[in-house]
Amino acid sequence: MPQGFLDAYDSRRRAFLWSGEETISGAQCLVSWERACLPKKDGGLGVRDLSLQNTCLLLKLLHRVHDTTDSAWARWIKAEFGGPLDAPVHNEAGTH
Repeated sequence: MPQGFLDAYDSRRRAFLWSGEETISGAQCLVSWERACLPKKDGGLGVRDLSLQNTCLLLKLLHRVHDTTDSAWARWIKAEFGGPLDAPVHNEAGTH
């Protein structure tokens, strides 16, 4: 997901968590968003950090492309580009 989308989505999640509304000012927040995203065992609220989760999921897809040939993702890359290492470095669809 693009970072702009994640920022807008986190803004709404933060507002809903603290006030149940669509927007909120910083004065109404009880703890920082970074602290809220920490695991409960570390003193946070256990809210998922979507930016970190997005990065992890993208890395998981890259691992599947390079590691296994039985995944649909790896088969599509092979059919479309000839393999993960033959994919274009940059095009209008984005980079690897």
